[in-house]
Amino acid sequence: MNAAPQADLWLELPENLRRPALRGIRWTLWLSAAAVPFSFGTRILLARMGPHVLAVYGLLLVYINFVSAFFLLGGNAVVIRYLPAVPRPRQPAFLRSYAAVTAAWLALWMLPAWLAPGWLRLLFGSLATARLCREAVLLAPLVILFSLSLAALKSLMEIDRAQVLYRLVTIGSFGAYGLLFLLARQNFRRHPAAWIGGVYFSLVAIAGALALLRLRARLPRTTRRRWHLPSGFWRFTFSLESVSMLGFFAAELDMLFVLHSGGLRRLGGYVAVMTLGLALVPLLKLLLESLMASLTNALALGDLRAGGALVAAYARLLLPAILLFGAGLAAWAPLWLSILGAAYTGLSLALVLAACGAMIYGLNCLAGSLLSAMGFPQSELIAKLASIGAFVAAFFPLWRRDGLLGAVAAWCLAQAVYLALNGWALLRRAPFPLAWLPRSVSAFFVALTLAAGLAAALPPGDWLLRVAGWLLPAAAYAALARYSPAELRQLAGLLLPGKFSLE
Repeated sequence: MNAAPQADLWLELPENLRRPALRGIRWTLWLSAAAVPFSFGTRILLARMGPHVLAVYGLLLVYINFVSAFFLLGGNAVVIRYLPAVPRPRQPAFLRSYAAVTAAWLALWMLPAWLAPGWLRLLFGSLATARLCREAVLLAPLVILFSLSLAALKSLMEIDRAQVLYRLVTIGSFGAYGLLFLLARQNFRRHPAAWIGGVYFSLVAIAGALALLRLRARLPRTTRRRWHLPSGFWRFTFSLESVSMLGFFAAELDMLFVLHSGGLRRLGGYVAVMTLGLALVPLLKLLLESLMASLTNALALGDLRAGGALVAAYARLLLPAILLFGAGLAAWAPLWLSILGAAYTGLSLALVLAACGAMIYGLNCLAGSLLSAMGFPQSELIAKLASIGAFVAAFFPLWRRDGLLGAVAAWCLAQAVYLALNGWALLRRAPFPLAWLPRSVSAFFVALTLAAGLAAALPPGDWLLRVAGWLLPAAAYAALARYSPAELRQLAGLLLPGKFSLE
């Protein structure tokens, strides 16, 4: 694919897909950018109160992912895939039916979790009192409500409104934790689980209720049919559920292993490194949800050409962004850790390694989202199993030898194994050609290697050289992946919040 067609990828999209896709990208980007100080500020506040407090916050994120993977049958991708393809009069019936299926599935989990909560110690470690475990089970429906209501808004291409509600939780959390930091710091340190969980669940309940009110106004009012599940629903949903369960272990096994091998304080150091390393991931996943919504709409219309152009356009936008973030994180690792506090300043090499793994993780997110949107979530099963096996095999010898650095190295190995298998599945399954993929991914890994080498070799404190270590890998990627000046200008322009010629 030469430079000129690449610069026109967005122009190939039909008007009814291009406008909402661009609007969703811009709202996601700028709301996320506005929320960065609040999101990062939350982590700084918690980190400065001690590694054990930051570790509790990390376990809250593990819990949220656990609920999404095990208690929410199929996950957000079910709504994003099927709601655009369901005839508009049947959309309320589909959402009601899926909600009923989800409630029945949740009930199967809640009874044993309530009667025998001790097994949740695997999830919470030393925090796992019987009371906390039962409260965690009872509060799971709030997480599910929040997740599904925002997914439904996105699938209806109301991506901007969903982003506003999502950021309500981010900004509200920072405000609440900031007040507690100023007014009740010692009490917060003594009872971090109660305060962190209480703030999160209160905000999620408010945002979920607002999303439901918007859905009620947005969906057609009809009572003609109360039950509707599309053809292929059960096979797709249970395939996706098996992938989600494995995905939880692929994503969170590192946290659980460090928790049970090193305790809360060692976990706090690991959370600090991985929080920085994966700081771009929430924004990336939100952008990919907008890609999934747009792609499922294109596939529902049978427009494979538009679908292929959409995937290529998003990839040409996201890959350099992932690389820029990762290279900057690696090059400036001592600075980022010093912001979190003196307890974390010795973890620079671990953060450089985590930045490299995070760049690979970004590619995994893209490949996994595409496979789900195309209706092949089961293709990820082998990749997830292999990555879990690689992590388990590598973790214990590396942990015994290198401690926290070894845990990060095992995680990076698992990401590389996952990407190799997932990329192969994507090339086999895509219903449209991906001729741009081999060159782009090869260029990405050349730039990633350059970023890692420069960051590891840079002397302490030489900030001018670190700027070069940040920008040189991005420049190398742009040259090797054949980005033309026109395409770079277009990518910069379509992110601007004002009107742009593509619309």
